[in-house]
Amino acid sequence: MGFGDVLKDYQPTENEDDSGFKPFKGTYKSIVSRLALDVHEQYGERYELELTVTETLDGDEAVGRKLWRRYAKEDEAAKKLLNDLFTAGIEVPRATEEEFNNNLDKALDKEVTIRTWAWTPDKTVSGEPIAEDERVPRQQFKIVSGKKVKGGKKASGVPF
Repeated sequence: MGFGDVLKDYQPTENEDDSGFKPFKGTYKSIVSRLALDVHEQYGERYELELTVTETLDGDEAVGRKLWRRYAKEDEAAKKLLNDLFTAGIEVPRATEEEFNNNLDKALDKEVTIRTWAWTPDKTVSGEPIAEDERVPRQQFKIVSGKKVKGGKKASGVPF
């Protein structure tokens, strides 16, 4: 059956607007799909981490969704990057900055456990109130230890 046969009697329908991006909440397995040092015109050099959700352990279905985090290179954010990698169990050699930058690809495809939630600010960065009908939820996430999450539930302190 060819293209013309398939579409001969087809009546197109208008796509529905599902109101765009929807944050998701839960606990997930993901992989590091990108970790690189990039140069941003406004913010300068920074590390950019991209995670891709591979499994929903608990919460909203989110397989295939992507999350991003940026870490400034020259301040406390770089320590946050190291803490996130350590928490995920990912080791990247870091005796020197050059060694670290040359080994960022060692993090690729490594499994990372994350918890996600949405946060809706009620004020701008400068402290101005945001009208209720103009507030937009923002996706948030934290890298957590996968050892403490088993089978979609928090590990219990007492097994019986």
